[in-house]
Amino acid sequence: MSPRPSLVLLAALALGCATAPNKAPNPAPSPPRADPPPTAAPPPEPAITAPEPSPIAEPPPAPAAVAPAPPTTCVLTQEWWSPEKPRALRTPSGRVYAAISQAQNLTLTTAGGVTVTLETHGLRLHTTPKPGELPVYPRGGLLFAGVLQTGGATGLHWTAIDGPQLRVTPPGDPRVQFVGTPTADIACTELTLEPKFTDLVVPDHALRRGKVAVAATPGGPIVLTLNLKRSINVRLLTRTGPHAFIAWPIDDGALADSAVIGWVRGDLVHDPVPTRGSSVEGSMGGMSGTSDWGGCNKEHPIFADAGRGPEPVGEILVGTRIKKGPRRGALITVEIEGPSIQMVPPAIKPRAGTTFLLAPDDATDCAR
Repeated sequence: MSPRPSLVLLAALALGCATAPNKAPNPAPSPPRADPPPTAAPPPEPAITAPEPSPIAEPPPAPAAVAPAPPTTCVLTQEWWSPEKPRALRTPSGRVYAAISQAQNLTLTTAGGVTVTLETHGLRLHTTPKPGELPVYPRGGLLFAGVLQTGGATGLHWTAIDGPQLRVTPPGDPRVQFVGTPTADIACTELTLEPKFTDLVVPDHALRRGKVAVAATPGGPIVLTLNLKRSINVRLLTRTGPHAFIAWPIDDGALADSAVIGWVRGDLVHDPVPTRGSSVEGSMGGMSGTSDWGGCNKEHPIFADAGRGPEPVGEILVGTRIKKGPRRGALITVEIEGPSIQMVPPAIKPRAGTTFLLAPDDATDCAR
């Protein structure tokens, strides 16, 4: 029988097995760990400060007040107005109903619209002329384009503009062709409704016919061209090299009483030609007077029918006599005999087909 291990030895073995750890197999070696790349340091945060109070925005300055343009206030008056030729009278719709050759009083006003008021043949009439139908005249000479000098009898076309002034242009003449459109703004006090002739220069040379360029300076830019069908008499003022300074006194046409004063080619100016006389057409009228003359006891509205029905054209004045005609609607056709003292022939000539009319009671009052 084999000997049994001692209890002490068995206990020691049991204790060794219980306390000795089980060794695990050695793991595979891990690769070396790489250090992470350095990161940039975050920027420092701005210091937090209390916001400054924003200034209160001021409203933009108001634009400077612009004064309104002054109203058109031109007023021209003329006593015993006698145009060089009869002028048209128009109804409010613009139709011509008569021509006038003389007026005791004429007033042109532009306030609130152009209106011409005139008294003649026992009537006070109101009309609005078309451009060119009622010329105005400069009290002094006007210079257009630096070469056209208008005189006191040169009728100017005009347009009403703001303020007490008119914008004027010279009348058209086929012999004078401007490069641009000559205009001038003239105070009404410098204009009149009555022409006054100017003393023009006396010619001593002649300018050849054809197209003649005129400049304001020797060799300067052309400002107008003369279209001459024949030679004209001019005044030679001076010569400079190939240029001649001349004055052409215009004695006929729309630009009568004007003068072209400028530089032209010197070889176009030659010895004078015989002077031709000019004739002025005109007519003389007279006056008639009648005693024991009736007429209107007071003023009444008068109408004219120029083809579009009756239109108000003015007033018939005290002392003006008429002849009654047939009734036309609410009005009566009349023939105006005029005042007791009147022009012969009458200063008013109705256009063919025009009829004057009055209210029935007014016609009865004036038919005495």
